Amino acid sequence: MLIKALSVKLNGKLILKEVRLELVKGLNVILGPNGSGKTTLLRSIIGMLKPEEGEIQVEGERSYAPAEFFGADMSVLDVLLSGGAKKHYQEYLEILGLSEFLNRNFSTLSTGEKRLILIAKALAEGDVVLMDEPTSGLDLKNQAKLKRVLLGLKSKTIVVCTHDINLALLADRVALLKNGRIIAQGEPKEVLTEALLSELYDVQVKKVWLDGHSFFFV
Repeated sequence: MLIKALSVKLNGKLILKEVRLELVKGLNVILGPNGSGKTTLLRSIIGMLKPEEGEIQVEGERSYAPAEFFGADMSVLDVLLSGGAKKHYQEYLEILGLSEFLNRNFSTLSTGEKRLILIAKALAEGDVVLMDEPTSGLDLKNQAKLKRVLLGLKSKTIVVCTHDINLALLADRVALLKNGRIIAQGEPKEVLTEALLSELYDVQVKKVWLDGHSFFFV
């Protein structure tokens, strides 16, 4: 999947500026501070926003798990069947441990449970799956479960916008988005450096090693 010179305006303001981005099968993580254009980028890829300029080359069906959602007064099953997930939703419910929720009313679920249901729906619907802050509202157990699932889906192109640097460390490809521009992209070991993360977040970021794993702090 390739994005070429993508520029997007919202209310007359240029939000994305000549974004060039290469995305691969597996897990792609886009890091960026609040207001950097991450959600606008996802909405442009899914087709919700029309770019001013540029090109988005995508093969396969696209699906989207947004950061914000409403508590629809309908069953979980009806939520799942409201899109293109009719054939495969059960597989992803089982993978995420959600099968018991199938006949529950969606509006009665917790924020984290709703998020996981919508993630399962997106995974069932698309070959290119876009997720905005998918770990937000999840407890530590469900965060770990979701990360394992995302890391195992090598046949799909998963695109995650997040602030979770630990997830980015495990990704196949990482991009850094600041003020509507990509300032770096590539493998995690190339992109997740003290210098680039400090530039991205405008704060001094330090990297430490513990038991063979790297961690970042400010």
